[in-house]
Amino acid sequence: AAPAASVDFTKLADAEAIKLLGGQHARTAAMAWSWLGERITPATASQLTKIAGDPKETIARRLDAFRALEVGKTVDFPIFKALAADPSAAIRYQALRAAGELGIEASSFMELFNQAAEDPSYRVRAALANAVRGHREASPEMIALVAKLGRAPLKAGGIWETYDREFERYLARWAMETHREQTQRMLDSNFPLTQENRLLAILSLPPDRAAVALVNELPALSRELSAEELSLIGEQLGQAPVMAAFHALLSDDTRRKPALMNLTRLDSKLLANPSLASAVASACESILAKSTTTEDRALVLKLARLLRLPSLEPAIANWIKKGTPAPEIVQTLSALREIGSSRIDLFASLLDHADDAVRSEAIAALASSPDLSGIDLLKARWDRLPGALRAIVANGLTSSKEKAAAFAKAAAGGAFAGLDAATLEKFQTILAADDPSLAILMKQAAGLFGRVIRHSGMAAVASNPAVDLIGPFTVETWIKLDLGIDNGDGLLGRKGGPDFNFHDQRLHVYGGQGAGDIIVADRVSAPDIWFHCAVTRDAQGNLRLYLNGELDQEKSRANPEPLTGLRLGQTSSGKPCAARYEEFRVWDVARSDDEIRSNFRTRLSADGVPHLVKRFSGDQPGPLAAPTLVEMTRDFPSLITPEQAEAAAQRFARFHQMAGQPGDPITGRSLFQASCMICHSVKGEGQQVGPDLSGIGAMGTQAILRNILDPNAQLESGYYRHDVALIDGSLSSGYLLEETKTSITIRPIGADPKVIPLPSIANHTVSKRSLMPEGL
Repeated sequence: AAPAASVDFTKLADAEAIKLLGGQHARTAAMAWSWLGERITPATASQLTKIAGDPKETIARRLDAFRALEVGKTVDFPIFKALAADPSAAIRYQALRAAGELGIEASSFMELFNQAAEDPSYRVRAALANAVRGHREASPEMIALVAKLGRAPLKAGGIWETYDREFERYLARWAMETHREQTQRMLDSNFPLTQENRLLAILSLPPDRAAVALVNELPALSRELSAEELSLIGEQLGQAPVMAAFHALLSDDTRRKPALMNLTRLDSKLLANPSLASAVASACESILAKSTTTEDRALVLKLARLLRLPSLEPAIANWIKKGTPAPEIVQTLSALREIGSSRIDLFASLLDHADDAVRSEAIAALASSPDLSGIDLLKARWDRLPGALRAIVANGLTSSKEKAAAFAKAAAGGAFAGLDAATLEKFQTILAADDPSLAILMKQAAGLFGRVIRHSGMAAVASNPAVDLIGPFTVETWIKLDLGIDNGDGLLGRKGGPDFNFHDQRLHVYGGQGAGDIIVADRVSAPDIWFHCAVTRDAQGNLRLYLNGELDQEKSRANPEPLTGLRLGQTSSGKPCAARYEEFRVWDVARSDDEIRSNFRTRLSADGVPHLVKRFSGDQPGPLAAPTLVEMTRDFPSLITPEQAEAAAQRFARFHQMAGQPGDPITGRSLFQASCMICHSVKGEGQQVGPDLSGIGAMGTQAILRNILDPNAQLESGYYRHDVALIDGSLSSGYLLEETKTSITIRPIGADPKVIPLPSIANHTVSKRSLMPEGL
């Protein structure tokens, strides 16, 4: 296209400017309608109105004329009426948009656009929602028109059709939420709307009002409640009208089962409502009073488990009989376990069942039972239990003070060999400090506490021994940074000189004034968690950074200059560092990837290790000065001796060699289901205690093996174990699902989430040990 000719509108008559409307050059045409609108006259308005309403004109020219009238605020009712019914969707769209932005009277809006909700153009319908949302004085009639856009979501169709329907509902709801009082008036006036229209309008109200209106719609509702509708009712059950309507719903023979099925989709926090549990228990008893089907029993079992309904225990325990299918036994045992059943004889009778899942669930139920006689049954089978089931048993047996005391006494007497550190930490949380069994177990597990180097952040350290890095070097340490990481936190440094700092939560090697940053880590370092970092420099001055034994960054500027006078806990900024260190090592060589990876978790001695020139650790702090201290703690990096490291390397090599051989997928699936899927899920099957393993193959064999053989090596904070001791003497242990101002939700191993009100908590500790058991 030829470039547009320059137009000087200050020298152009209106008639000439009108000729430019809808022209080939969009910029010139836009300048024309803007110019005409800003200086509009009655004569020009008359000409523009004629053009806008003339079907013989091009759409572009008509729209430009309409825009000029809109800028000049001279769009009258007749032109709106003509354009609102125009065959062109583009023109109908612009008419609706302008009506909303100009805020025409509600009565006029309804007369013009009363059919817009059924317009075949998606864009026109979207303009209706936007016009009403932006209108300053929207009426109930306008809201009712928008509510008609709330058609049911599409269950089938193309991706864009489904998306457009959802977005249309979103725009309609946004408009109704903007005018909530008018939406309430519209609902009270019983406009002729479909139930889907009304439901969308109800969701637009404030939650307290919306819940009451929603339960009034339930008797006539023929479909399942949506997740949002369910959550709304669950959150508002404290309102008497909502609870009363819900009770009425559960009392209706024809509506009871659909309502109960909807409840199974509520999240655990909403299911923890005691009033809900009472209503559901009564409804389940009504189902059980009649002849039940397999589906009925499955529904009752699921509700008994999710809401922990002890009143249902006698009925459902009797469902396990000779010949009961294994899946039904598993469901029943799972429900009895969550209820806290004491049917020890029933559980014991299933410990040798032919089905793996039944045996596992019977063991879990036995461990969760308040009957202490189950401890002897579990003690006899402990040595044969796989690691995952051991973790579930330990979790169950430490769930109350009475059980934990009996469990600890048995363990101190020689039973339950091989208890891991996680179980010992639970004993510490729930048992009294002077418990004699705990004292014996702690003496046997001397490694539960460790010494680490602590720098408090209260003052800069100038008297720690100097470290000079001349030529090739490696500096490595385990470090746990306090909250508020900045460039005052680091490994080594000199005030006003070079340092290894954590500016912006990334490890930096700073060469000093004039040199600037030499290398910066890619990954962010999190506070309050132990991690390993290493810095190497070769003979040419090239640096590399490692995090948790793996290379993080190798792009650096060459800097072979000596770095002298550096001190632990000091940085260039001079600000005090706040961190803990363990196994801080300085080498006079650039260690290789394999060397760093192979022993970053190994505790060394400074004596006799080639090229290791300095070592600071909790067991050998050296001449460190206050405020750098040695601290005793339960939270320290789990390091091993060189001998243990060699054994672990041989073990890894053995398994790695086995993993390279052809496998048996059928046996593997059975093993995976019996052990891994107690905590993990794959493609929707299994539990969600640990990470989803659907894409685990992408990790590669080495990484998979390392995670299995050493689950505590690189633990993400989302999977820390939380031990919550309650005022009643019980203990819940698992990972944290949610924390609110009133409660926390814990997901134990192999069990359903538990919502714990904050006032009932006596003590809440967080362990950096994995929920995944060692020794798998």
